[in-house]
Amino acid sequence: MISGTLFAVILSVCIILGASGPVPLQSLIVERVTEGHTAQLECIMRNATVTHTDIHWYRQEPGSHVKLLSICEKKNPTQWCPELTNRIWFSRDPSRNSALLTITNVQPNDTGVYYCSVQGGIYGSGSLLFLNSTNGPVLLQSPSLGRVTEGQTAQLQCTMRNTTVTHTDVHWYRLSPEHIMEWVLTHPGNVSTQWSPEFNKRFQPFRDSSNNSFILNITDVQPNDTGVYYCSVWEWIYGSGSQLIVDTEER
Repeated sequence: MISGTLFAVILSVCIILGASGPVPLQSLIVERVTEGHTAQLECIMRNATVTHTDIHWYRQEPGSHVKLLSICEKKNPTQWCPELTNRIWFSRDPSRNSALLTITNVQPNDTGVYYCSVQGGIYGSGSLLFLNSTNGPVLLQSPSLGRVTEGQTAQLQCTMRNTTVTHTDVHWYRLSPEHIMEWVLTHPGNVSTQWSPEFNKRFQPFRDSSNNSFILNITDVQPNDTGVYYCSVWEWIYGSGSQLIVDTEER
């Protein structure tokens, strides 16, 4: 199990090292999948042949650590982590020189960022898997927040449909530029806000019942606040994310 901070360092180093060796390419965001349907994640190989390359798959659940899912060696059967079921399986597509991870009957706990890895330490940039709810809340976020100057205040809005914000706990997550999904805070409906140890009270959540929205204010924004922020309810229903880019003020 790899911590989020350590994984960010490893990922940065391995992307550099991978420039002259195998390079696994992943699309950042996977199209949302409805619960019970099938998701397929692709990892395209550059500078190597997928049929002659050992491939590892990892998953990072929101607010958790990166965990190994499977090891697929070029000559041996796939080795799976004990907690996985036969809903998840691995394959190779030689025509596209890619590795595929297929998840059937997608469930809420399949939500997360999936990474492919080669040579024991060269990682793809990760693919996000989110679920659509068939009869639950729907969270709406604008995809871009626009640029905010360092030291100013940023405000992110997440509008909810099919239920009211006043009776719903909301969680906020940040996908960092290193593609690490970090838990920011939880704003329950009737108790005090709970912050991640990595974040502080510059991050303040509010509810706007007039338009049924969750609000996240970030005061005195800093360059390391840059990322894509996601609101979440029911632990597995997510908005589409709002990007925050912090411009450094020249002094």
